[in-house]
Amino acid sequence: FAPAPKPQIGGIDTFRDDLKRASFLTPDECSATARCGEHRMIAAFSRASMKQSGVGHFSPVGAYSPKHDMCLVMDVARFKYPSYWAPAEMLWDSMKEEDKDTGLPRGYMMLKKACVEHTGHGHHQAHHRLRSAASRRGG
Repeated sequence: FAPAPKPQIGGIDTFRDDLKRASFLTPDECSATARCGEHRMIAAFSRASMKQSGVGHFSPVGAYSPKHDMCLVMDVARFKYPSYWAPAEMLWDSMKEEDKDTGLPRGYMMLKKACVEHTGHGHHQAHHRLRSAASRRGG
């Protein structure tokens, strides 16, 4: 991975656009600028805000339904929770909750495979972009 860039500022609308970028949507659900399916999203969120047991958690977001404004959280702790659909706004709000250890809100990361040369040592580079829910606690 490339060095982490400075978190970018965005609100719930930017989050929904990024959900589209991380989903494979039909052409009528995806705007021409979203380039759907090219990215992957990892969300860092408060389990308590999602009405679950536990504290902070990371999971990939596997899909988004713009029609229902729901996102598919692919929970990595399958022994505890299977994958589930959650309202996008609920996930957004759970990312804004402050982490007790850092004093900062959580957020999400967008990953995209880079088109780069193979180094000959089995290494590839990938671009990623951080989004922080800190910037817009209100939305």
